[in-house]
Amino acid sequence: ADKLTVELLPEALNVAREISDESARASALSSLADRQPELLPEALNVAREISDEYARARALSSLADKLTVELLPEALNVAREISDESARASALSSLAKPLNKTLRLTARKLSLEIQDPYHRAEALGGFLEVDSPLWQDLEKQAKNLLRLLTPEERQYFTGNIPKLYPHLQCLGGQPAVDATLQAMRDACQQWP
Repeated sequence: ADKLTVELLPEALNVAREISDESARASALSSLADRQPELLPEALNVAREISDEYARARALSSLADKLTVELLPEALNVAREISDESARASALSSLAKPLNKTLRLTARKLSLEIQDPYHRAEALGGFLEVDSPLWQDLEKQAKNLLRLLTPEERQYFTGNIPKLYPHLQCLGGQPAVDATLQAMRDACQQWP
């Protein structure tokens, strides 16, 4: 889409709208939306109509950072409608960063409602990248977040640790970071 001339964009849009595969159509519209932001509502509607929930979550994830403030509540509703916990976790995680504070709180609550601890941890992992903590009692909530993340496989858990760095620094400075790294080393010696 980024290589198309302005003259070819309308034709590319017509072709994208005629793609029968829902997931491919959503992907094409998402790519074209980079050049024509007015396509975002249509791309979001196409994503909502995707019957395969994993494909719907992928489409929503590809749109997440492009959506306007007005479309984010609708995107959160699309994520909420996904019944498969793995797909919902992926969608919620991708939406965490662009959501405003109020919608992020709603998305976090939806993440905490996920029953499977692995998928709940995956969903909450997206909130680690949000710059400012939303919790009143930061220390208690950081411990709770670490507890919620631990059901993840080691490679995913350790991949999320760098995202915790600002929170660890806020909690206890470099000693907190060093203690966390040492605890990780100790756990990794016993963790598959």
